[in-house]
Amino acid sequence: MRVGDSPFSDAATGNLVRTREDEGVLQVLTRESSTKEFKEDFTWGSIGLYARTMAAFANARGGYIFFGITDNPRTVIGLSDKGKESFDNLDQAKLTEDLNELFSPEIHWTLGLIDLPDGLCVGAIYTFESNDKPLVARKTYQQQNAKISEGDIFYRYNSRSQRIRFPELKRVLDDAKLREQRAMMSHIEALVRAGAANAAVLDFSENMLQGPTGQKVLIDEGLLEKIAFIKEGEFGLS
Repeated sequence: MRVGDSPFSDAATGNLVRTREDEGVLQVLTRESSTKEFKEDFTWGSIGLYARTMAAFANARGGYIFFGITDNPRTVIGLSDKGKESFDNLDQAKLTEDLNELFSPEIHWTLGLIDLPDGLCVGAIYTFESNDKPLVARKTYQQQNAKISEGDIFYRYNSRSQRIRFPELKRVLDDAKLREQRAMMSHIEALVRAGAANAAVLDFSENMLQGPTGQKVLIDEGLLEKIAFIKEGEFGLS
Protein backbone atom coordinates (compact mmCIF):
# COMPACT_ATOMS: atom_id res chain seq x y z
CA MET A 1 0.00 0.00 0.00
CA ARG A 2 1.34 3.42 -0.98
CA VAL A 3 1.20 6.72 0.88
CA GLY A 4 -2.07 8.33 -0.19
CA ASP A 5 -4.00 5.05 -0.35
CA SER A 6 -6.60 4.47 2.36
CA PRO A 7 -5.66 1.61 4.72
CA PHE A 8 -9.02 2.03 6.48
CA SER A 9 -11.38 1.53 3.57
CA ASP A 10 -13.87 -1.35 3.81
CA ALA A 11 -11.90 -3.20 1.14
CA ALA A 12 -8.65 -2.85 3.10
CA THR A 13 -10.02 -3.77 6.54
CA GLY A 14 -12.66 -6.31 5.57
CA ASN A 15 -10.62 -9.41 6.43
CA LEU A 16 -7.96 -7.95 8.73
CA VAL A 17 -9.57 -8.91 12.03
CA ARG A 18 -11.92 -11.89 11.75
CA THR A 19 -13.88 -12.62 14.92
CA ARG A 20 -16.25 -15.16 16.47
CA GLU A 21 -18.43 -14.71 19.53
CA ASP A 22 -17.88 -17.41 22.16
CA GLU A 23 -19.92 -17.25 25.39
CA GLY A 24 -20.21 -13.50 25.20
CA VAL A 25 -16.52 -12.96 24.37
CA LEU A 26 -15.46 -11.77 20.93
CA GLN A 27 -12.60 -14.08 19.98
CA VAL A 28 -10.12 -13.00 17.31
CA LEU A 29 -9.54 -15.74 14.75
CA THR A 30 -6.70 -14.00 12.93
CA ARG A 31 -3.21 -13.98 14.43
CA GLU A 32 -0.44 -11.44 14.59
CA SER A 33 1.55 -11.56 11.37
CA SER A 34 4.08 -9.75 9.22
CA THR A 35 1.52 -6.95 8.79
CA LYS A 36 -0.46 -7.05 12.07
CA GLU A 37 0.27 -6.54 15.76
CA PHE A 38 -2.21 -6.43 18.66
CA LYS A 39 -2.07 -4.12 21.68
CA GLU A 40 -4.50 -3.82 24.58
CA ASP A 41 -4.40 -0.02 24.60
CA PHE A 42 -2.33 2.97 23.52
CA THR A 43 0.00 4.59 26.07
CA TRP A 44 2.68 7.22 25.52
CA GLY A 45 4.89 5.23 27.89
CA SER A 46 5.22 2.54 25.21
CA ILE A 47 6.16 4.86 22.37
CA GLY A 48 9.57 3.21 21.92
CA LEU A 49 7.93 -0.17 21.39
CA TYR A 50 5.50 1.26 18.85
CA ALA A 51 8.32 3.08 17.05
CA ARG A 52 10.37 -0.11 16.80
CA THR A 53 7.40 -1.99 15.33
CA MET A 54 6.53 0.84 12.95
CA ALA A 55 10.12 1.04 11.70
CA ALA A 56 10.06 -2.72 11.12
CA PHE A 57 6.80 -2.41 9.15
CA ALA A 58 8.24 0.48 7.10
CA ASN A 59 11.32 -1.59 6.21
CA ALA A 60 9.14 -4.53 5.16
CA ARG A 61 5.66 -4.33 3.60
CA GLY A 62 3.88 -1.91 5.93
CA GLY A 63 1.40 -2.96 8.61
CA TYR A 64 -1.13 -2.24 11.34
CA ILE A 65 -0.85 -1.94 15.11
CA PHE A 66 -4.33 -2.58 16.55
CA PHE A 67 -5.33 -1.16 19.93
CA GLY A 68 -8.17 -2.77 21.87
CA ILE A 69 -7.20 -6.41 21.21
CA THR A 70 -5.43 -8.62 23.73
CA ASP A 71 -2.75 -10.94 22.36
CA ASN A 72 -2.99 -13.92 24.70
CA PRO A 73 -5.78 -14.92 24.54
CA ARG A 74 -6.73 -13.05 21.39
CA THR A 75 -9.95 -11.28 22.31
CA VAL A 76 -11.48 -7.94 21.40
CA ILE A 77 -11.96 -5.67 24.40
CA GLY A 78 -12.42 -2.61 22.22
CA LEU A 79 -12.09 1.05 23.07
CA SER A 80 -14.55 2.81 25.37
CA ASP A 81 -16.36 5.90 24.12
CA LYS A 82 -13.78 8.00 25.96
CA GLY A 83 -10.99 5.82 24.58
CA LYS A 84 -12.31 6.23 21.02
CA GLU A 85 -12.42 10.00 21.38
CA SER A 86 -8.94 10.05 22.92
CA PHE A 87 -7.48 7.86 20.17
CA ASP A 88 -9.24 9.77 17.40
CA ASN A 89 -7.81 13.03 18.81
CA LEU A 90 -4.31 11.62 19.31
CA ASP A 91 -1.62 14.30 19.07
CA GLN A 92 -0.30 13.24 15.67
CA ALA A 93 2.31 16.01 15.58
CA LYS A 94 3.81 14.77 18.85
CA LEU A 95 3.84 11.15 17.72
CA THR A 96 5.51 12.15 14.44
CA GLU A 97 8.09 14.18 16.37
CA ASP A 98 8.82 11.24 18.70
CA LEU A 99 9.19 8.86 15.75
CA ASN A 100 11.51 11.24 13.89
CA GLU A 101 13.72 11.56 16.97
CA LEU A 102 14.21 7.80 16.97
CA PHE A 103 14.36 6.85 13.28
CA SER A 104 15.39 8.32 9.95
CA PRO A 105 14.22 8.71 7.21
CA GLU A 106 10.70 9.68 8.24
CA ILE A 107 8.09 7.04 9.08
CA HIS A 108 4.86 7.69 7.17
CA TRP A 109 1.74 6.59 9.04
CA THR A 110 -1.94 7.28 9.60
CA LEU A 111 -4.53 6.25 12.18
CA GLY A 112 -8.18 5.26 12.16
CA LEU A 113 -10.99 3.50 13.97
CA ILE A 114 -12.43 0.15 12.87
CA ASP A 115 -15.91 -1.02 13.91
CA LEU A 116 -16.25 -4.72 14.75
CA PRO A 117 -19.28 -6.87 15.62
CA ASP A 118 -21.21 -6.33 18.89
CA GLY A 119 -20.67 -2.60 18.68
CA LEU A 120 -16.99 -2.86 19.60
CA CYS A 121 -14.41 -0.54 18.07
CA VAL A 122 -10.62 -0.81 17.86
CA GLY A 123 -8.05 1.83 17.03
CA ALA A 124 -5.28 1.22 14.54
CA ILE A 125 -2.09 2.88 13.38
CA TYR A 126 -1.08 1.96 9.86
CA THR A 127 2.56 2.34 8.81
CA PHE A 128 3.22 2.64 5.08
CA GLU A 129 6.04 0.73 3.46
CA SER A 130 8.91 3.17 3.04
CA ASN A 131 10.10 4.30 -0.38
CA ASP A 132 13.44 5.24 1.16
CA LYS A 133 14.66 2.10 2.93
CA PRO A 134 16.27 1.28 5.21
CA LEU A 135 15.01 3.27 8.20
CA VAL A 136 17.83 3.48 10.74
CA ALA A 137 17.78 4.23 14.49
CA ARG A 138 19.18 7.69 15.14
CA LYS A 139 20.11 7.10 18.77
CA THR A 140 20.22 4.55 21.58
CA TYR A 141 16.93 4.26 23.46
CA GLN A 142 15.90 1.98 26.33
CA GLN A 143 12.30 1.72 27.51
CA GLN A 144 10.59 -1.33 28.99
CA ASN A 145 10.74 -4.00 26.26
CA ALA A 146 11.93 -1.56 23.58
CA LYS A 147 15.70 -1.70 23.33
CA ILE A 148 16.99 0.36 20.44
CA SER A 149 20.67 0.99 19.68
CA GLU A 150 21.97 3.70 17.39
CA GLY A 151 22.29 2.31 13.87
CA ASP A 152 19.72 -0.48 14.40
CA ILE A 153 17.64 -1.51 11.39
CA PHE A 154 14.44 -3.39 12.28
CA TYR A 155 12.43 -5.66 10.01
CA ARG A 156 9.09 -7.46 10.39
CA TYR A 157 9.42 -11.26 10.46
CA ASN A 158 6.06 -13.03 10.68
CA SER A 159 4.75 -11.80 14.06
CA ARG A 160 8.02 -10.33 15.36
CA SER A 161 9.86 -7.04 14.91
CA GLN A 162 13.59 -7.65 15.23
CA ARG A 163 16.97 -6.54 13.92
CA ILE A 164 17.24 -7.23 10.23
CA ARG A 165 19.12 -10.31 9.04
CA PHE A 166 21.63 -10.29 6.21
CA PRO A 167 19.42 -11.69 3.38
CA GLU A 168 16.70 -9.08 3.98
CA LEU A 169 19.26 -6.27 4.44
CA LYS A 170 20.95 -7.19 1.16
CA ARG A 171 17.60 -7.16 -0.63
CA VAL A 172 16.72 -3.75 0.87
CA LEU A 173 20.09 -2.30 -0.17
CA ASP A 174 19.89 -3.83 -3.64
CA ASP A 175 16.41 -2.33 -4.10
CA ALA A 176 17.68 1.08 -2.94
CA LYS A 177 20.57 0.88 -5.41
CA LEU A 178 18.18 -0.05 -8.22
CA ARG A 179 15.91 2.92 -7.39
CA GLU A 180 18.90 5.28 -7.50
CA GLN A 181 19.98 3.86 -10.86
CA ARG A 182 16.48 4.29 -12.29
CA ALA A 183 16.30 7.87 -10.99
CA MET A 184 19.69 8.65 -12.52
CA MET A 185 18.65 7.11 -15.84
CA SER A 186 15.49 9.23 -15.92
CA HIS A 187 17.62 12.36 -15.46
CA ILE A 188 20.01 11.25 -18.21
CA GLU A 189 17.07 10.53 -20.54
CA ALA A 190 15.69 14.02 -19.82
CA LEU A 191 19.07 15.54 -20.72
CA VAL A 192 19.21 13.53 -23.95
CA ARG A 193 15.70 14.66 -24.91
CA ALA A 194 16.60 18.30 -24.13
CA GLY A 195 19.83 18.08 -26.09
CA ALA A 196 23.29 19.26 -25.05
CA ALA A 197 22.64 22.71 -26.49
CA ASN A 198 19.83 23.23 -23.97
CA ALA A 199 21.57 21.73 -20.90
CA ALA A 200 23.04 23.76 -18.04
CA VAL A 201 25.28 22.99 -15.05
CA LEU A 202 24.44 24.07 -11.50
CA ASP A 203 27.46 24.92 -9.31
CA PHE A 204 26.39 24.59 -5.66
CA SER A 205 29.61 26.18 -4.36
CA GLU A 206 28.91 29.41 -6.29
CA ASN A 207 25.08 29.21 -6.46
CA MET A 208 25.60 29.63 -10.20
CA LEU A 209 23.81 28.15 -13.21
CA GLN A 210 26.00 28.03 -16.32
CA GLY A 211 24.57 27.48 -19.79
CA PRO A 212 26.18 25.67 -22.73
CA THR A 213 27.53 28.87 -24.28
CA GLY A 214 29.12 30.05 -21.05
CA GLN A 215 26.36 32.41 -19.90
CA LYS A 216 25.95 32.42 -16.08
CA VAL A 217 22.95 33.07 -13.87
CA LEU A 218 23.26 33.68 -10.13
CA ILE A 219 20.57 31.82 -8.15
CA ASP A 220 19.22 33.28 -4.92
CA GLU A 221 19.95 31.03 -1.91
CA GLY A 222 16.30 31.12 -0.84
CA LEU A 223 15.23 29.77 -4.23
CA LEU A 224 18.02 27.19 -4.22
CA GLU A 225 16.67 25.67 -0.98
CA LYS A 226 13.31 25.05 -2.64
CA ILE A 227 14.78 23.05 -5.51
CA ALA A 228 14.84 19.28 -4.98
CA PHE A 229 17.95 17.39 -6.01
CA ILE A 230 19.37 13.89 -5.66
CA LYS A 231 22.28 14.40 -3.28
CA GLU A 232 25.34 12.30 -3.93
CA GLY A 233 26.10 9.93 -1.04
CA GLU A 234 22.87 10.64 0.83
CA PHE A 235 22.11 7.55 2.86
CA GLY A 236 21.15 6.66 6.44
CA LEU A 237 20.89 9.47 8.98
CA SER A 238 20.32 13.09 8.07
